[in-house]
Amino acid sequence: MSISLAEALWAAQCDGTLVKITATQKLHTEAEAYAVQADLIQRSKSDVVGWKVGGTSREIQKKLGIREPMSGALLERFSHPSPAIVPVFSAHGPHVEAEFVFRLSESLPARTEIYTPDEVKDAVDAVCPGIEIVGARIPGGLGGAGALMVIADSGVNIAFAYGAPVVEWQEIDLGRQQVRMYINAKSYGVGYGTDVLGHPLTALTWLVNWRSNLGFGLNAGDLVSTGSCTGLAPVQPGDEAMADFGPLGNVRVQFVADLPMGNK
Repeated sequence: MSISLAEALWAAQCDGTLVKITATQKLHTEAEAYAVQADLIQRSKSDVVGWKVGGTSREIQKKLGIREPMSGALLERFSHPSPAIVPVFSAHGPHVEAEFVFRLSESLPARTEIYTPDEVKDAVDAVCPGIEIVGARIPGGLGGAGALMVIADSGVNIAFAYGAPVVEWQEIDLGRQQVRMYINAKSYGVGYGTDVLGHPLTALTWLVNWRSNLGFGLNAGDLVSTGSCTGLAPVQPGDEAMADFGPLGNVRVQFVADLPMGNK
């Protein structure tokens, strides 16, 4: 089941189509969903440059009917330094989210003891402003996907853009830091670091311990995107998004129409 579903989702991701889930492809557990996601990572033939944490805001948790976050991979082929030009398929219903992004200077391997917030904080050498582009590869969009399919569908990740790293980030109160999203130079959503599980470092600490509990670690140099603090903003080819993180700088993305993989 997982292999055929992963194959269908990967084809849809590459060709801009949608997957109609059959009865045999229906997911029942998180373990099944993450197995599909792992298969998609393999099919991408791309290096993993980090990880995303999703479901960190009350808005998203309510939409998906979940009580804790979820995780997905950030793949090199879909990750771009700002200013970025990102191709999107309109059929996938692309949206943007402004997210705090941590860069690790130390590896955090799997272990039996729980990592403390201070240990995780000490492993961070920089914070970047980030924009994640999300969209669903099944009919019904993000609202109709459901938590398990969101996990399976690469965390509904389309692409990821990140701004210049700020190494003096500890001088900034990330919890109180305001973030504002602009679409075509018009304000479209404002939030704070507190909108991400109370603080972006809380999301990072969750990811570190969640992966450690499964026997996986994080590597030095990994980027971790910590979830939306400005909500979801719809975009289409021709639009430009900019997220302003104040002293952390900004990140910009211009969107163009994507082409099916076979036409590239």
